[in-house]
Amino acid sequence: MKLFADNYLLWRAQVLPLMRSHYLEGYVDGSLPCPSAMVPVPSSHGGSVMVPNPAHRWWIAQDQAILGAIQSSLTPSVPGMLGEVKKNDLSVTAFFNKFKNLADTLSSIRQPLRDEEFTSFILNGLDEDYDSLVENFNGRDMPMPPRDLYVRLLNTEQQLAARRSVGVYTEGPSANAALRGAARGAK
Repeated sequence: MKLFADNYLLWRAQVLPLMRSHYLEGYVDGSLPCPSAMVPVPSSHGGSVMVPNPAHRWWIAQDQAILGAIQSSLTPSVPGMLGEVKKNDLSVTAFFNKFKNLADTLSSIRQPLRDEEFTSFILNGLDEDYDSLVENFNGRDMPMPPRDLYVRLLNTEQQLAARRSVGVYTEGPSANAALRGAARGAK
């Protein structure tokens, strides 16, 4: 089964039992650590000599085989999912929720994003309308919790919408001419 952006839980439900049945889960979840590359072996003149560890070579080979199998089950869009989430024409709520769903998927596999990572991915997905907000976040010492980031995004979206609605009536020469014409007609 191929992993797509929207079928992680089904994919996991099929892959995990397969890994467990072959005692491979430890390679993926980290409970089976990589053995040392070199091990001490007693030497003929006392003491010990460091030699390559065959268990290390076996572990690396097995780990790479598992990694290859997992990567071959990914569709091309899955590896870069987070970096490719863009706001485009979405509302802030739809954009934030789309990203939050991806972050929740990572949390479900015990790979949660830190607040600063979450914020960074969100800010990278914004367009130039949000440049002033992005500038406010650059160089912050303390990461902003996602809920506070969401509130700031909503406020910025509302400010942009208000500017656009005001701009429809007062921007441009045709609007000014229409207002002047209306004022003359009222005299």
